[in-house]
Amino acid sequence: MITSSIRVRDTLTPAMAAAGAQVSPARCAKIAARIAEGVFVAHFEKLSKERHRPSMAHDFYLTAARSTYSQASGSVAYVTVRAPTGLRQRLKGGNLWSDKKYRLRGGRTYSALWIPVEGAVGRTGGDFRGQLAVIWNARAQKGVAIDRVTKAVLFALVGHVKQDPDPTVVPDAFDLRKPIMQGLAAKLERAWRNKKPED
Repeated sequence: MITSSIRVRDTLTPAMAAAGAQVSPARCAKIAARIAEGVFVAHFEKLSKERHRPSMAHDFYLTAARSTYSQASGSVAYVTVRAPTGLRQRLKGGNLWSDKKYRLRGGRTYSALWIPVEGAVGRTGGDFRGQLAVIWNARAQKGVAIDRVTKAVLFALVGHVKQDPDPTVVPDAFDLRKPIMQGLAAKLERAWRNKKPED
């Protein structure tokens, strides 16, 4: 009778435990936060190229890209966009009112949003300083600003507008989920390779 014995040494379980420690929920949250920040910044930069009009001094979406940061707390990842004012309004929609008072000839004041039309798109009332005449209907809370020389209407003036929500101002869930999952999978693969058991 012949007996042979084989000694089995378990190197797989410790390697899996070590690899798992490198991808703890807290570490995964940090990775996810960093990746999500990059997705948000890239999204805002893309919107800047697509939506920003060169005639406008302020680049709304580039400001958003430059004010985006991320952090992780425990197993939760956060992305915060500090500026510009109005990003949440564009995302959620809702009513907009002017917070600025304008003075008419004769001393009466009005508060209105100036919405550029045709020849004034991409510009503000300040670009036409001294060139505009304002006609305001206090009862209807509407009016126009016209060029004094050409008599062309350059701005529609309204007491308030209802803005539709625009969910495209931020990345959608799929745009976030895919790169985060790919990043976490790559991290797990690297962790596994570094702790791979001996053959």
